[in-house]
Amino acid sequence: MRSSFFTAAVVAAFVSTALASPMPANTSASARAAAAQAAAAQRAQAARNRNPNVFTGNAGDVNGGSVYRTGDPDLDNNGTGVGGNGGTSVSLPAYARPGGDAGSGNTGNANGGDIVNTGATITNTNGANRAGNGGSSTSGNAVGGDAPRRNTKRADGGNARTGNSGSVSGGSVVNAGSALGTVTNAGASSNGGIGGTTTTGNAFGGAASAGGNGGSARTGDAGTARGGGTTNTGGTINNGGGSSIGAMGGTSTSGNARGGAGGSFSGFAGFSGFN
Repeated sequence: MRSSFFTAAVVAAFVSTALASPMPANTSASARAAAAQAAAAQRAQAARNRNPNVFTGNAGDVNGGSVYRTGDPDLDNNGTGVGGNGGTSVSLPAYARPGGDAGSGNTGNANGGDIVNTGATITNTNGANRAGNGGSSTSGNAVGGDAPRRNTKRADGGNARTGNSGSVSGGSVVNAGSALGTVTNAGASSNGGIGGTTTTGNAFGGAASAGGNGGSARTGDAGTARGGGTTNTGGTINNGGGSSIGAMGGTSTSGNARGGAGGSFSGFAGFSGFN
C-alpha cells in the first residue's frame, strides 16, 4: 500500500516538473511572433480609432485640346478643325470609420476644346470647325461614421461633405479676321461643342449615440455645363453650309445631403409621455 502511494507521488512530481518546464524553442518563437503580430494589430486599430476621419484627394483637369490657326492657312481640306472632347475627372468616395468625418475631393474641369481662326486669309471647307464636347466631372460620395456602438457615453456622428465638381462646358468656335482679311468656313461650318455632365456626390452624416448630435451633411457645388458658342469678328467672314451653330448645354447636378440621426438616451427608450 505504501509502495503504490510512493509511486503515485513520484509520478505526480514528474508531471508537475514537466508542466513547469519551458516550452521548446520553436514553440516559444512562434508564440512570440503571434504575440508581436497581435500587438501590432492592436496598435494599428488604436491609430485608426484616434484618426477615424477619411478624406480623398482632388482630381485634376481633363480638358480637350484646342485648335488655333494663325497667319495665312489659305486651305485646310476635309475634316478640318476638330477640338478635343473633354475627358473624365472623378474623385474617390470617402467612408469614415466610427465617429469620423468623411470628405471627397474636388474634381477638375472637363471642357471641350476650342477652335480659333485668326489671320489675314483663312479657308476651312467641308467639315469646317467642330469644337469639342464637354466631358464628365464627378465628385465621390461621402459617408460620415456612426458613433461607436459600444460607446455608452454621449457621442456625435461623423460629418460628411462632398467636393465640388468642375466645369464641363462645350468648346467654342471663334473666327476673327483682320481688317484686310477674309475668313471662309463652308461645309458644316462652325459648330460649338455640347456641354457635358457635372455631378457632385451624395453626403450622409453619421448617426449619434447616447444623446449625441447626428453628423451634418453638405454637398459640393456643381460646375457649369454650357454649350459652346460661335463668334465671328473681323473684316469679311463668309461661313456658308451649316454656318455658325451654338451647342446645347449639358447637365449640372448637385448630390443629395442627409444628416445623421441624433442619439437617444437609453433611460427614455420606453417613455411614452406624461399622464
